[in-house]
Amino acid sequence: WRAIFLTTDSNGSPTGAKEIAKTITKVVFEEGAATSGTAGMFYGWTALREADLSKLSTSSATDMWCMFKGCTKLETVDLSGLNTTSVTYMDEMFNGCQSLQALNVSNFDTSKVTTMKSMFANCSSLKTLDLSSFNTQKCSNFSYMFNGCSQLTTITVGENWTTTNQKNWSQMFQNCTNLVGGNGTTYVANKGKEYAIIDGTDGKPGFLTGSSQVHTHSFSYTAEGAAIKATCSATTGTCGLTGKTVTLTLK
Repeated sequence: WRAIFLTTDSNGSPTGAKEIAKTITKVVFEEGAATSGTAGMFYGWTALREADLSKLSTSSATDMWCMFKGCTKLETVDLSGLNTTSVTYMDEMFNGCQSLQALNVSNFDTSKVTTMKSMFANCSSLKTLDLSSFNTQKCSNFSYMFNGCSQLTTITVGENWTTTNQKNWSQMFQNCTNLVGGNGTTYVANKGKEYAIIDGTDGKPGFLTGSSQVHTHSFSYTAEGAAIKATCSATTGTCGLTGKTVTLTLK
């Protein structure tokens, strides 16, 4: 792999990266790197596989539009250092990151974000997405937000997720054919705002899983018959193991 360690110029752009953007496979920001605008920062970096932004200061950034759009080979990204408290635009932030299998955005403060259009669109390798830290009270545009996330099975949201101000939700979940809500609701095409809720809220179906619906399974091993037993005692949502013991015999 070819790697580059970046600082930023006076405009907040990666120093010297523009000319070789399509050949860089790894990016690491050094201590003290800062930017006031991350919009399009890695847009079209088609060779990028790994990005470490843990030391990048973004406290004054307001726009993260298309930040990683088109990074088709991106597999690992560390966003733990990003400060998003002033960000209002997150349109297409990860659009087309088709190689990402996991994405940690747990530190994101989205309380000022007004649009998340196509934010995770075409992230076709993502299987789960935890948005439990997201506050969407000011967000009005969710159109195409998860469009094309064909492997996505679970979207977890927290108590600050709301669609009260939602004005545009066109094809929000289009082609999310493996998506299942926290209460067992399976994918139905051409559903938007009405399904952008935690499954089971007020008895209504939804494609989202509430953080309180997430549960884990316990496993135990016994020498008798060389079996592994999996049990689930979930009290919310539905699960194939709820109230049951499944025995897997090892041969």
